[in-house]
Amino acid sequence: MAESSAPTFDAEWIYGERARRTPRPTAQEVEERATSEAEAIVRDAELRARDIVAAAERARTQVEADLAREQADLAEKSRRLAEFLAGTLEEVERASANGSGTVSAHDLEQLEALQDELRGGE
Repeated sequence: MAESSAPTFDAEWIYGERARRTPRPTAQEVEERATSEAEAIVRDAELRARDIVAAAERARTQVEADLAREQADLAEKSRRLAEFLAGTLEEVERASANGSGTVSAHDLEQLEALQDELRGGE
């Protein structure tokens, strides 16, 4: 038999693409898929929110610890300053009592008031 010059078409070649196509999803399937994707997005957002809250809590705890250290440091420095001023005031009072200082009665009263205030703050 001689070959014909007309092309031969088989049904698979013609209709094959149509057969492989998947049917369109139903409205219910679309809704279920959208719901599933939305739930995944919400879960992801909740996890990220928890991470953010946890990081903020760690930062707050660190700031509180730093503040407590700074307050303790300030209290210690204030105590040492008060001791220094009280010691200095006692030296001035001794020098004044011995007559070796030139502190007036008014100045001495102010120094004593300062000493009382420092002792009251301890």
